[in-house]
Amino acid sequence: KAFGVQLTPPYALTELALFSESGNLYEHSTDDPRTRIAAANEVAVSLYRNRGGQGVVTLLHTPLAAMASVMAGEADVYLGDMLSTAYLSNKLFNNRLVVNQSARLPDVEVGFAFTQPILGSLFERALKGVSQCQRAKAQYFWGDMEACDLSDFRSRLSDAELATLDKMGEVELAISEDLAPYAFFTNH
Repeated sequence: KAFGVQLTPPYALTELALFSESGNLYEHSTDDPRTRIAAANEVAVSLYRNRGGQGVVTLLHTPLAAMASVMAGEADVYLGDMLSTAYLSNKLFNNRLVVNQSARLPDVEVGFAFTQPILGSLFERALKGVSQCQRAKAQYFWGDMEACDLSDFRSRLSDAELATLDKMGEVELAISEDLAPYAFFTNH
């Protein structure tokens, strides 16, 4: 919508993430201007930049080329959405690309461009009443990694509560040696 295209109601929900090669224990920060990022989608890069994401972005012609550049060591991470990247990584690289960083990156609702009025109205009627949880369950059925968990904390929050959490930024937690599970251990 931010790009001037009218869309049908969303048929899928995903989120942007930075993917690195599995086994890479380095956490690439979205705040590091030195991170070498391979991407294949200008919209994803724009959404990443709009959220304050930094790094040296190389835009390649296909997701395959961008993912392969990470596998070859030419880029640190691949910028993509979790739904299609998990599918492509599974098919092309035996899941050797894993989520490295998704904190503070936007959720992305995927819809069809509303260019054909008749087709658009069919999608509108079919998708208008579908809840986010129903979409997540359908995506999980078709191979997504995340299902709709009704005990999920964020799913029970109102839009105002979600907005407040998103504005808070990072929350740092500290582990206390005086509390469980560490309180059960002695120095010996």
